[in-house]
Amino acid sequence: MTSPATDHPEENPDSCWTYVEYHGTSGTQDCVEAVERLIQGARGLRAAKILTRPGNDSSGHALFLTDSRGDEIIIKGGFASGYGGSGPKGLSATLRLLDWHGVELSGIEIASVLMERLNASALTIADLENIREARPVRPHRYWDYVFDQDDRPQFEGNPWQHREPIIPFALLDERFAPHVRGFWDDPDAVLMKGHRALEQAVRLKADMSKEDATDGPAAVYRYAFGGNAPRLSWESVTKSEHAGRMNLFMGVLTAYRHVRAHRDEKANRDALLSELLLLNHLFRLEAEAERAAGA
Repeated sequence: MTSPATDHPEENPDSCWTYVEYHGTSGTQDCVEAVERLIQGARGLRAAKILTRPGNDSSGHALFLTDSRGDEIIIKGGFASGYGGSGPKGLSATLRLLDWHGVELSGIEIASVLMERLNASALTIADLENIREARPVRPHRYWDYVFDQDDRPQFEGNPWQHREPIIPFALLDERFAPHVRGFWDDPDAVLMKGHRALEQAVRLKADMSKEDATDGPAAVYRYAFGGNAPRLSWESVTKSEHAGRMNLFMGVLTAYRHVRAHRDEKANRDALLSELLLLNHLFRLEAEAERAAGA
């Protein structure tokens, strides 16, 4: 949500507006997912201020983000520190993620009343100026909010691992994409339908009859891409590159399609999405393949 901040706009309506986006709620998971969406978006994130409302035994936190265009974004106060619950765990994981993506981190303290207005999507121009101009807390305290088991990201590898995998719909072949909309409802059905659709697309482009394709998809791929004069190929590829691409089709067939057709696979979500993207890559290769002259 994008909301205007204003201090008495009726006094000077032309100069008293500034805009800031609000994301998340008072719930930690909503705030974590909001940061994940922003990081993966086209704008990316450049800087993040951790806004802290100090307490006696624990603290509440929000985030003031700046994206690559200079737009300002508020992540509401669903984060916390000072105990072992979901709020501190979400803050710890989010800081690791921001740091891993090279987002500049800093921290400031804000008053409780300002945090209340922030959570109500009601910051004023003066509030925003106070946040922008506040001197960062020194020494930095934000790594105190990262749990020991998380450690610093540069020592821990990819912080996206073990998070919910997201389907990159923008990369999907237009013929395959409609089937993928309900992927998580029945991944096995979508993948099998995709494998069969790929075989059908290759068969039709290679002008192979249904009768000639009765020996299965392996015969289709050999007919289309095999031999000294393949019916389908790609512009400006060498013989070895062509062979490698054909082997991709055959390898996915034997390693995934045949297994899925004859065995009830209980793969985890990461493995299922990996297979989906591999299958999609074959759709893209098929789309780029051209009929050979005279074939």
